[in-house]
Amino acid sequence: MLITAKEIIVNSWETYSKNWKKLLPYMGLLFASSLTLGIIGIIGLKIEQYLFKGGLVFANNLLVAALVVALLLFTLWITIAMTKNLRQLVEKNEELNIKENFSQTGKYLWPVIWVSFLMLLTVIGGFILFMVPALIFAVWFAYYFYTVIFEEKNGIAALKSSRNLVMGRWWRTLWLLIAPGLFYGVIIMALQGAITMPLQIFWEKNSLFYIFSNSFINTTISALFAPLTALTTLYLYLSAKANPVEKTPETPAKV
Repeated sequence: MLITAKEIIVNSWETYSKNWKKLLPYMGLLFASSLTLGIIGIIGLKIEQYLFKGGLVFANNLLVAALVVALLLFTLWITIAMTKNLRQLVEKNEELNIKENFSQTGKYLWPVIWVSFLMLLTVIGGFILFMVPALIFAVWFAYYFYTVIFEEKNGIAALKSSRNLVMGRWWRTLWLLIAPGLFYGVIIMALQGAITMPLQIFWEKNSLFYIFSNSFINTTISALFAPLTALTTLYLYLSAKANPVEKTPETPAKV
């Protein structure tokens, strides 16, 4: 039987609260990467305001796009490495050395991107067929990230492995994906709102100081909560792996 939503919330918080110091390097890297992304976006827009139309604007946009792609790839790499380490902590195994962890997880970067692309195509195809198939596909393939980095699967095989963990308990999986994420999501949004709301009293929303401060605060909170939210789906995946769906034996054909 799959883990309950309450168990996911309790277990994820317990693991996070006991090990947050060990996760600080990953949170710091996520913070730095996300903040740099925001700063590049702000600076790129500001520079564009002072450039004339034409080649300079194109060069500026091209440079910003290249930096954004590079940082997104690095953020994904951090997420993969952090997830690997989170599993070690969940299963109470020896913590991975951060340098060694990054050297071992680099090989998963492109497989994760490729399988993400395949999933996106499948979900888009579901939307074309109407919304219900898209939702079905999205839940079927919810574990694709973990099947790539923990099961060494790639391409269609990773998607099939994820679907096999969901088949026979689709509604249950949907609930367990939504409930813990919603629980922590409300807390994160409330915390972000409570801290950034006072900024609106003293500074205009379009001022550079407000934009930067708002981005800094939201990025900090998101980075701090990143391991916690990642743990919710990791616990669900590990529960699904430990409790495979029992297949009904096929009835022999009558002679």
